[in-house]
Formats: sequence, C-alpha cells, structure tokens
Amino acid sequence: MQMIEVSQNTHNRLREMMDEEETCELLIRRLLDQQPPSPSLEEMLNNFDGKTEHDFPGGSLPEHLHQTRLHRFQINGHDFGQINWNKAVRKILILLDESIDILSLSVPSLLIKDGKYDEQGYSYIHEIGKSVQGVNATNAAKIITTLADENDMGAELFFSWRPHKDALYPDSYGRIFIPSSKRENNSYMDYDVYGD
Repeated sequence: MQMIEVSQNTHNRLREMMDEEETCELLIRRLLDQQPPSPSLEEMLNNFDGKTEHDFPGGSLPEHLHQTRLHRFQINGHDFGQINWNKAVRKILILLDESIDILSLSVPSLLIKDGKYDEQGYSYIHEIGKSVQGVNATNAAKIITTLADENDMGAELFFSWRPHKDALYPDSYGRIFIPSSKRENNSYMDYDVYGD
C-alpha cells in the first residue's frame, strides 16, 4: 500500500465529504469513480474532421500550455504515442544524443547534468547517461520545438486543454507542427495512420 501526504486543509475537506464509516481510501475511490472516463486517442481524433481546433504550424506556440495533456508525440518518423510533456523532452534528447553533445545545448529552460542526479526535479535518462530537470508544459513545448527546428527534425504534438478555468482554450484540442527539410511532404501528418 502506498502512503499519500496531504495538507491538513485538504484532509479536513476530505473528512467533510466522507460518508459515515467511509475511510479516506473509499472516499477517494468514490470520487474517482464519479469522474467521466477520458476518451481514447482514437475517439478524440474521430471527434473532428481532420483539423484540430487550434493549429500552431512552423513551431509557433500558444501563449501558454497550462492545463494541457499531450496525447501524441511524433518526431522524425518515431511515434511515441501518448506520453507526458517531460517524457517527450527526454525522447528528443535521446534521439539527439546520437548526433550532438547535448550538454553543449543552450536552450532556455533546458537544464541537463552529466550522470545520475535525482534532486530538484531532475530525472535520469539511462540511455544517454544524463539527467534533465522537469519543466512545465509551456517550457517543454518550447524546448521540443527549438530542438526540432535547430536540428531539422520534423515533429508533431497533438494535445488537449482540460476543461479548466486556467486553460487557454478549455476543453479543446491543439496541434504543434514543425516541418523538416528531410521530409518529402511537409504537410500535416495523416491521422488516419494512427490506428495502424
């Protein structure tokens, strides 16, 4: 069993919501069960006619990406599927490590240390023997688009904004596309192949 620490204020709020003889765990399960299920990627892609509600071509970015979830990350023909923003940063660093010294990169918000370092939000990437500090979604997108553009890597990020007041476009989809001169066709990647 895992232990979760919460503030006293959160604990008090949970206790107010509890039914008689209900434990904290049962309350959390009940609250989770009341949440609507998240749609699958295929369901999301079928909900629009081939265009996202908000496209950002050429590496242009929205003002911020607060309250977003990354659903699909593709770069240079590698499809990493549904991963989070920080894992997407780690994936592009793994691909780049084969061709450049990533410790020499000077990308704002990208902090890399040689070797294993697991403090201050760093995560170790065993494939390259380096640690990278986690960032928010806005900075992750800036890092990915900068690295893809500077290294002529075609990339596409398909994401959604949560239905939250801090989201730029609540409950809608977005796509960031970075073309590559190495691709014969720099049009948006065809979503029909995602199910394959």
